[in-house]
Amino acid sequence: MMIPVVYNTGTHDIVKSEMLNRLLMNGVVAEFKRSTGWVKVGSEPIRRIRKEDYPEKFDRRHHDA
Repeated sequence: MMIPVVYNTGTHDIVKSEMLNRLLMNGVVAEFKRSTGWVKVGSEPIRRIRKEDYPEKFDRRHHDA
């Protein structure tokens, strides 16, 4: 399924639903479109993202020295 998004930069795109999860985790999406209309990230509930789906995001091997 392809989902229209607007990045924080104002650029519009269409991404696969799996990619939307990654973009939301990285905080680069300002808005995305649901079947009910556009959702502004941070002002409405969005998808629940599970750590086990994206373990690299929660990888603690990188430490500041």
